[in-house]
Amino acid sequence: MKSWELENIENAAKENPETFFIPSKVERRNQKAGDEVRLHFILKNPTSDQARAERMWVSITHQRSLFSKKYKGLLTSNPVYIKDLKAGDEIEFEAKHIARTLIKKGH
Repeated sequence: MKSWELENIENAAKENPETFFIPSKVERRNQKAGDEVRLHFILKNPTSDQARAERMWVSITHQRSLFSKKYKGLLTSNPVYIKDLKAGDEIEFEAKHIARTLIKKGH
């Protein structure tokens, strides 16, 4: 059983519109293989000395399609608090989970 879940960024932005900014829906839905996105991994049962979440980057390996709303990607760093995840692990997520996008130089 996973010790984390992905934060629904759309809901978080609706709850905190003055302080929580996210990429547009179009941008979040149009990410391609090779792009990098930041996701928020919420700890299900954090201890008092842990953060509520870890914000980490994922490199997309499979983009959304007409048949699937899901992306797949590889975690690019090792989390500090989440022990059942490591760099290189495959993460499945949707556009609603994308908190930031990385704009590559030259694009």
